[in-house]
Amino acid sequence: MFNKKPMCEVCKKKEAISFSLEITWEDFQKDPKKYGEWKFTCECNEKKEQRYILIEDFFKSPGATVDWLSHYHGKEFVNWDKFMDMIVRFRAATDSYFEAGA
Repeated sequence: MFNKKPMCEVCKKKEAISFSLEITWEDFQKDPKKYGEWKFTCECNEKKEQRYILIEDFFKSPGATVDWLSHYHGKEFVNWDKFMDMIVRFRAATDSYFEAGA
């Protein structure tokens, strides 16, 4: 799917399988936009994430990507600056520059 496999930003040992909102439940209830951090991770992060999107599902098709972005639009837990910072890191980690032929 990508030029390079994205390695988990947490353990750095396994391939990332999801975009994860890493945050404690207490901080999630307080202010997820302030305290949460978006990372691409493997299953090592399951206990620390409150929300996630499987990378395979997110990029299944152009329509799937649009659906996920639309689904997360307006969700109180999404800090879009932090989410997009993660996407920029993911792009660098996968060497996914100009893949659409632009």
